[in-house]
Amino acid sequence: MGIRDTLLDLSVAWSFDQTGYLRHARGFDTRDLQVDLAHHTVVVTGANSGIGRAAASQLGSLGAHVVLACRDPGRGEEARAALSALGHRGSYSLELLDVGDLDSVTALARRLNGPIHALIHNAGTAPPTRQQSRQGFELQWATHVLGPTLLTQLWLPQLSKGKGRVITMSSGGMYTARLHLEDVAWEHRGYQKLAVYAHAKRAQVTLNETWARRHPGVVFHAAHPGWVDTPLVAQEMPAFHAALKDRLRTPDQGADTAVWLAASSTGGQHSGTFWFDRKPAPVAVLPATRATPAQAMALWDLCQAQLARHV
Repeated sequence: MGIRDTLLDLSVAWSFDQTGYLRHARGFDTRDLQVDLAHHTVVVTGANSGIGRAAASQLGSLGAHVVLACRDPGRGEEARAALSALGHRGSYSLELLDVGDLDSVTALARRLNGPIHALIHNAGTAPPTRQQSRQGFELQWATHVLGPTLLTQLWLPQLSKGKGRVITMSSGGMYTARLHLEDVAWEHRGYQKLAVYAHAKRAQVTLNETWARRHPGVVFHAAHPGWVDTPLVAQEMPAFHAALKDRLRTPDQGADTAVWLAASSTGGQHSGTFWFDRKPAPVAVLPATRATPAQAMALWDLCQAQLARHV
């Protein structure tokens, strides 16, 4: 990487945007995705739009059977029909899932009991006001942390059969956040949707490292997609979306690294890594935001305790 590219990456604005992706993509090896995923089952949560739908499309084009795990049956069926009409080598099926509802997570895990080769945690939310899940957890925590943790745990046997891969779509927003486990419900700090979102994404990246240490039979990755033009960004960050609309990445560009991790030979290695544009990325740029081993263990224990009360 030359000095110019290094400086542009340090600027963030010219790295996380579409120009950053196009620069980084010049170094991609096209052979990495010359693969045949026939007989592979990949589950993508939040697959009816945005990054999830783009990832599903790309994986289907590589021959995978892609399970679209969606909350809304109408939007999910529309996505399934549209993707199926593309004529990809792979196939698509729809399963209903509200990842913030632990009962819904458990029901899906029981319905799908065959081998799972990759699980992409993509579903997300950032409501403007504090909301609770059906089990009484703060909704962003339930959707980004507890639901994915439970689904991963329930599917460990299926994932372990073929050293499956679990990929969590995080966010660059987590670089601003440190773990604060005393009030994950945001009852005392004052709810600010983007701060809550960043904290949940920090928790995801920390859990990714813990999963890798505890379960070496499965490969775990977290990935940052960059600044992507998605419905979530448009709805929950309208000023940001309007200011950078012409520079935001497309959903296909945002999904690229997750697809690469799910499909390439490299994706079967380096468990516990955080990725950006097919390269390992630091999990923290400010020392105060890096989770200590004690904090990582406390986060794991908290999640297990919360899940134990409702499963």
